[in-house]
Amino acid sequence: MAENMNSELNMIGSLLPLFPCITFDVEYAGTLHRSSAATRIAPSKQYALVKKNVDAVPIVMLGITLSNEYGNLPLTADGEGRLFQLAWEVTFSDFDPRRDRHAPESVTFLRSQGVCLDKARARGVYSMVYTGSIFER
Repeated sequence: MAENMNSELNMIGSLLPLFPCITFDVEYAGTLHRSSAATRIAPSKQYALVKKNVDAVPIVMLGITLSNEYGNLPLTADGEGRLFQLAWEVTFSDFDPRRDRHAPESVTFLRSQGVCLDKARARGVYSMVYTGSIFER
């Protein structure tokens, strides 16, 4: 959550020279806009549709995974010396289902996966603060 944001961003920055491939997984509260076309749509129209959905609802979570050219992830050890692969999950405080547009089935799914939206609003990172912190580095 927000209390360890700077230390985690510093760690990510220090690992980038060795693990320069970055994968992002972004969670939003659903798809509000869909294509009415019965067949596949052109890539430019598909992009416009995705952008319209992304612009319509606040981000809920961001997953970040680093890897090297061989697909290896950075490792860390726990207190007992066991190795674990590193990945990061950022929970944002922006989204409030009582206020923001969303797909109800997506909020139900997020909750079923253990996402506590009340806790996210109270302890999560505000997306603009996170964005600013990334670009300060």
